[in-house]
Amino acid sequence: MSKRWGQHFLSNEAIAKKIAGYAKIQPDEQVIEIGPGAGGLTHYLLKEARQVVAIEIDPRLSPLLEERFGSNPSFILRRADFLTIPHQEMNLTTPFLFVSNLPYNVGVAMLQRVWSDFMSMDRAIFMLQKEVVERLTSPPSKKAYGSLSVFCQSLVDLQILCAVSPSHFIPNPRVESVVIEMKPKKQSKLSPEDHGSFSSFLRTAFAHRRKMLKSALTSNPKMLDAMKACGIDASQRAESLSVDDFHCLYQHWKGGMI
Repeated sequence: MSKRWGQHFLSNEAIAKKIAGYAKIQPDEQVIEIGPGAGGLTHYLLKEARQVVAIEIDPRLSPLLEERFGSNPSFILRRADFLTIPHQEMNLTTPFLFVSNLPYNVGVAMLQRVWSDFMSMDRAIFMLQKEVVERLTSPPSKKAYGSLSVFCQSLVDLQILCAVSPSHFIPNPRVESVVIEMKPKKQSKLSPEDHGSFSSFLRTAFAHRRKMLKSALTSNPKMLDAMKACGIDASQRAESLSVDDFHCLYQHWKGGMI
């Protein structure tokens, strides 16, 4: 078991089978599994998918995965870090989807890599810690609402599928896990070229949560005009704005520098 990479391996086969079932994998689909660990979920993915590409960073697990699945022509193992593996080494074919139990300590970073480079996916089934899912799904004016909430809800439609108790993992984590389904929005208001600047814009807006917008954002003279154009009171705080409000502000800000 590897604490270094935040891995907690799913030990309950019934849960693994349930997660694979949520994916509704079709015979022509390729599945990308990040962090297969000992292969508990991989076993069920291979029963349905045309191909499973497993990306495992821990060198101690590669021999186990090769021994267990290496003779299956549908199994491809990539010994690599998902955060840095070049796109071309993923052997992606369409249609493809992700099904993964994401490591706790880099789960958000992995989501950001997916949103940045793999939005041609059909869908994703991810298991994440409950606190992260609360941030992803939070509405405005809640403690969990922040830049991650707005960015996620701008790009994907997200559905909570089930909660998973710590008792179903080895070692037992100290937090609950939640399984979600994520699908790229059919009509996102953000182009791929906007992802980086929109993310920076949101981080600036939420950097001082308790500050009014006129204090948090108005280092750029264009922002007061943008707030007026969007019908936003400059005395509001970022945490009270809707996702659509942020899109409106960003479109007016676009091209400027904060």
